[in-house]
Formats: sequence, C-alpha cells, structure tokens
Amino acid sequence: MEGLPDGTAFALWERMQPETASVARFAAGAWEAPVDGSGQGRLDSWLAVSLNGHAIATWGGRVRELGPGYWSGTRTWARHYVVGNGWGQPIPLQQSPGQFEIPRTIGANIGEPPLHSGVVMSDAGAAQAFWNRGYPSIGFSPSDVYTARLGLAGEWSAEEPVARDHQISLLRVSRRVTLALWRDTLGQRWPQVFEADHGWRDRGRSPIYVQRIALARGGFAATEFSLSMVIARGLGLNGDLGPPEVLLPRLAPYDICGDASGALGFVYADPDAIVLKYRGALDAPPAFSTVTRQAPGQPGSPTLTCHVDASGRVLIVWTAEGATYVDRYVPGRGLEGTTVIGPGAATAPAIAEDARGNILVAWAVLTAANNVEIWWNRLRVP
Repeated sequence: MEGLPDGTAFALWERMQPETASVARFAAGAWEAPVDGSGQGRLDSWLAVSLNGHAIATWGGRVRELGPGYWSGTRTWARHYVVGNGWGQPIPLQQSPGQFEIPRTIGANIGEPPLHSGVVMSDAGAAQAFWNRGYPSIGFSPSDVYTARLGLAGEWSAEEPVARDHQISLLRVSRRVTLALWRDTLGQRWPQVFEADHGWRDRGRSPIYVQRIALARGGFAATEFSLSMVIARGLGLNGDLGPPEVLLPRLAPYDICGDASGALGFVYADPDAIVLKYRGALDAPPAFSTVTRQAPGQPGSPTLTCHVDASGRVLIVWTAEGATYVDRYVPGRGLEGTTVIGPGAATAPAIAEDARGNILVAWAVLTAANNVEIWWNRLRVP
C-alpha cells in the first residue's frame, strides 16, 4: 500500500481464485471499486505511485509455452492509473515468456521472498520496470534481466535487456527506489541501488544477504540473514557496507523501519511483550532508546511490523489472540497505548501515511470458511 500527501492511497493484493493481482484507490475517505489483472496472473506483484497521483501495478502471469517437463513460464504485465482517466487495461511488457524460478535468497523485506520483477516511479509519473527472463535448463538456470520504461506521455517502450546471463532479486525500499541483488554463480548477492530519478548507482563491492531493509540517512539500514541473531549494517547508495551491529543476540519475530532523516526503529516480540529499540535522527549510533509494551496473548507472530512517520513517530502493528493491535511511540513521550484496530489474526499488514500524519492500515484475515478478507482502519492524528 502507498499513501500520498493529499490523503489518497493505493493498495495492491493477490487473489487465488481467479489467479490475479487486484488494485484499489482510496480517496475522499473511502475505497473505490477494485480492478484486477483480468485473469493474467499474480506472481511477483508490485505497486509504485508518483507524487502527482499516478500509479503502476506490475505482476507476472503464467503461460504454458515452454513445452512438457519444464516449469510454467511467465510473462510480465502492467496496469497504469492516470489521474482523471482511471485505470487503463492490462498490457504485456514482456513479449516472449521466460521460465519462472523460485527466488533463492532466504528471507526478505517484511518476511516475504525477494521478487524477480518490480517497478519504480518518479515523482513526475515516469516509471521503469524490471524482470528476469529465465530459460529451461538443468541445475543453475541462466537468465537475462530485462526492462521497459514508461514515459511521461504514458507509453511503454519496447522491452530491452539490462544484463545477459545474470539474475536479480528486488527489494522494495520506496516508491522511487529499489535495491537489486545481483546473484553470481556462487549464489552470492551483490547490492546495487536503482532510483527512478537517477538510474543505477554503483554496484556494491561486497556481497550481502539482506533479510529486511529500511530507509536511513544517506542510504539504508539492512538486516542480514543469520541463524542465531539479528545483525544490521548501514548500506550506502553506492553499495558501501557499514560495520555490523548486533540488534538482538537471538532470533525472534522482528521488523525494522526508518526514514531518510535518520530515525530508525527496530521492533521485536518477546513471549508476552513488544519491544521497540528507537534511534532518533540526532542520536549517534549505537545509541538506542528501548521501550517495552506488555502485549495480550502471544505476540510472536510474523505479522509484527512497524512504520516511521514523517514526524519520527513509530507505529507498531501486531496480531495476538485473534485480533489486530497497534501502538505508537512518540519520541520524548513513549508509547501511547495499545488499541485494537480490527478482528481476526492479521497477515501481510500494509501501512500508508498522508502529509498530516494520518495512517491507513490494511491487512488480510483468513475466515472460518477458509476465505480471505481485506480489512482496513484509519488512525487520525489528534
């Protein structure tokens, strides 16, 4: 989900029956009717929004054109929202299908695997999409990285290769920025930043196994995959890695969040509590303020997530005892108090913010009838 300063927002989710990616727009305090990918699949769905209110959704659709004995192929699709005109029809960005492969990086942002396709959007509304095109093989599967560009006039360019015999996984950082992890033949991942208004930054000189990522001053804060602890490192725009910092000497459900000013939040679950470690924009590493909130039930759920707003406050969302809870940390004042924002055990919570600091939270709930419902709530700034 992506919010805009004027209070509008866009949400994207994936459906199983029919297999499709769906998108909807929030405006004037209500959600507009959703539209979908017209049955063209739901793999690696991605959403990007420009500051002037345009939006792009991309996803991969399955095809059966690679012959017997091979994995299903995929074709990358896009759907474009233009202010005043609404959603256009789904169009294929990828003319020839590629082989779909399971991403090989362990862990990723917000607990999901890194994606093999994605899109970033400039503030003015131009966009650039990327995807892997794999080929059937035994063992290591070669692939090429392809791209297509959306101009300000609203027309997509023809697809073109970015790199031959390469493979990337993509981690979403913001509407304008993605982190590409280039995979070599040894399975190592080399970071490189792509910005919608700048293009490619230099590729990093050291590999990193990114688990989650958040904005930070001058770049990003990234946690690395570890079997025994949570480790964070600074990651510059040019791929330079800072020294490792142990955030937690054991494993637990956690999330990391931040903003470009330098405010950073690290939240994790104890058996009966939620713990937040907070570093303000003016605090020098490794200083953290630590606050604890006794939580109802067992908050050890991968639903746990956080969001740093424009004022440096941290919103925390988690699930316990069949309900979805929030609390907000205000620097200098502490946690405001736990609030139930909806019934059901949330999965995949998404958070969006407007210019005044009002927050939209949306999440999925599995019902007793084994159906999935999308719930939402709005938290207004006093």
